[in-house]
Amino acid sequence: MRKWMGWFAVVIMAITLTMGGVAWAVKPGTLPPSQYPFETTVVTSNTDSVGTFAAGDVIYGFRLIADDAGDTCALLDRATIGTGDQNQTQGTFIDDLVQDTDNRSQDSDWPAPYILQTDLSVATNGACIIYHNPK
Repeated sequence: MRKWMGWFAVVIMAITLTMGGVAWAVKPGTLPPSQYPFETTVVTSNTDSVGTFAAGDVIYGFRLIADDAGDTCALLDRATIGTGDQNQTQGTFIDDLVQDTDNRSQDSDWPAPYILQTDLSVATNGACIIYHNPK
């Protein structure tokens, strides 16, 4: 019985040593290219047209960073942003986020990216970080 247990222990050790994972080292700045590269754009106030966005640009999602309770961020596909108290925003609605507590953030949760039809407009009173295709 002891001889059998000794052989069993040797076999288990051999299997454990040969099945150990391989640790691959990656040099800083040498990550493989992503299939879906993205950039970020930060918007901190209402704007009818954000940067150089145009038809066909891909929006992967966005994040709201609230500096006050009740901050919001709404993305629209080419809109005229009205004042918040008059609620006069007109355009094609994409998505919005609301954070009820200050000094917190919230991410969008989309099943797929959004492809702009015209231009990107943002209505926000916080910091809105937009993840999009590189320009």
